[in-house]
Amino acid sequence: MKKDNHVGGADVVSLCGACAKDPELKALVASDLAHGICGVCGSSASMVYNPERFAEARNLIRALIRFHFSEPDYNPGYGGTSIRNILLEEPNPVVETATPGPHADAFIYRITWEDGMYPDPDRGIRLYAGEEPNLEQLLNFSLPESNSRFRRLGERLKHENFHAVEDAMEELVASIETDIVSEVRKDSLWYR
Repeated sequence: MKKDNHVGGADVVSLCGACAKDPELKALVASDLAHGICGVCGSSASMVYNPERFAEARNLIRALIRFHFSEPDYNPGYGGTSIRNILLEEPNPVVETATPGPHADAFIYRITWEDGMYPDPDRGIRLYAGEEPNLEQLLNFSLPESNSRFRRLGERLKHENFHAVEDAMEELVASIETDIVSEVRKDSLWYR
């Protein structure tokens, strides 16, 4: 039975070390090199992270997206552009800006859609919480953005009465409540 390559051979598309920008992602790529095609630069001449183990790279790339970008940056349903735009068309801290090529779509497919849009939380990272069918979780905000919201409230507390800030604090806590009330089972793999 032939593998479903979906977007022109997606099963051989991965990432080369020259295109991985984040140090942790660079280390992961270097840990298991194999023949394949880099979805960022399009090269098949250099070795890429083992395409058969791409799930590990996908989860790390998704974690880096979630760390550096808020969902409204990349979710068109909330005014953003796209995963392709933030990763391949604009300078970013995750991967080098792409050389236009035929394998970019396959690379974005592997990151965004392979293994499902809403993977089981024990197996992967969700990029799109804001469109989750049962709306258990609100929009994802980047860690720096979340921290700055807390810092702004902290600054207000230096000059304002707590009761004047209380509603804003309750709103902020409510926006992350589903993330902070989750229980992590002992010996389980957990993603932010």
